[in-house]
Amino acid sequence: MEPTNEPTFRQRGILQTTRHGERTMTMSTWSVRFDGVPSEVRPVPLPGEHTAEVLADWLGLDTASVADLRRDGII
Repeated sequence: MEPTNEPTFRQRGILQTTRHGERTMTMSTWSVRFDGVPSEVRPVPLPGEHTAEVLADWLGLDTASVADLRRDGII
C-alpha cells in the first residue's frame, strides 16, 4: 500500500492534500503541533503569481501600467 493511501495517516493529520496551480498533491504536514493540531502546509507561489502586487507596492505602478507591461510582453 502506498503511504499516501493509508487512511490513518490522514486521520492523524500526518498527510494533507493541497493544490499548486492546476495540480493536486498529497504531502506530509509539518511535524510540529500546536495544541495537538498540525499546521497547514501551503504551496509556494507560482511564478509571476504576485508580480502585479510587487510592482504596485514596490514601484507604485497602477493597474493600467501593469496591464501595459503585460500586453507588451515585458512581464
